[in-house]
Amino acid sequence: MTTTKVKKYSTLKTSKTVKTTYQDYVLSIAQKIKENIKKGADVWVDNFDRSGSQLLPVNSQSKLYNGVNVLQLLFSQLENKYKSNQWFTFKQINELGGSVRKGEKSEEVFFFTTYKKEGDAKTDYEYKNNGHLVKVKAGDKYKYTAICPKMYRVFNLTQTTLKDVDQEIKTDSGIESLINAHNPKIVHHDIGQAYYSPELDEIRLPSPKYFRTEADYQATLLHELAHWTLHPSRLNREINFSCKKSYAKEELIAEISSTILLKHFGINGEIKNHEKYIESWLSLLTDDDYMEAVKCCVKVFSFLLNINVNDQYEKVT
Repeated sequence: MTTTKVKKYSTLKTSKTVKTTYQDYVLSIAQKIKENIKKGADVWVDNFDRSGSQLLPVNSQSKLYNGVNVLQLLFSQLENKYKSNQWFTFKQINELGGSVRKGEKSEEVFFFTTYKKEGDAKTDYEYKNNGHLVKVKAGDKYKYTAICPKMYRVFNLTQTTLKDVDQEIKTDSGIESLINAHNPKIVHHDIGQAYYSPELDEIRLPSPKYFRTEADYQATLLHELAHWTLHPSRLNREINFSCKKSYAKEELIAEISSTILLKHFGINGEIKNHEKYIESWLSLLTDDDYMEAVKCCVKVFSFLLNINVNDQYEKVT
């Protein structure tokens, strides 16, 4: 009897002598976010120098990076004041006739590779395949897909001698296309605060006239739209509104997600009452909570921007 199964491996090979893990990679990003939040700015990402490119990072094919790579490379653009959001491997730079400037350091990104393997089942087990129950007995041969994440090193265009590459993704100051694509139920009112109601599956917002600027209204809308993705029909993210820690983690997820979306659309807006959440993030959430928030926010903006999750399986050469 032959069955199909999927195995996952967490070790990321960066070289013959140095190994890291996916958890380490995510933890470093989560810690960076936490340290910025500690600084207490109205918008945590604005602790970075604004002279760096705020556009989301793209690869040599002008495609947005997927997963936590987005956060890692965006932070690098801001921290190092890179004017470009384009990233290339050393090989790609050479193929384009350029070179890396002396003394420049690369950033790590990860992609997954898959390959087929065959093995012997050690114990009896069962699983569902397309709605059908499949039973496997010890000793049966089975085929599985092994998933192995690999690290690659990339350089920003600013770090190279390349001049004529123009593949930046253009930002759109409007978010109408995003709203039209997902068509969430949005209800405006003249009293009350902005919030998402899972029971009614609707976003409730004060009318635009109550916001200081249109950008502030859009920032608040994107924040609530991030909450909107928690519904079981979308990303099915659990939240216990009676638990302060659970609520704080969901707010952090929406905060990170909406900040990335703001950068993507080129909107410089602020969320009302933002400051009151910062204290709860720092006092209630652990490092593991921050790591989970980072992983969740990647799913949120990938879902909303319709980024193909299979992009992460493309090999970078």
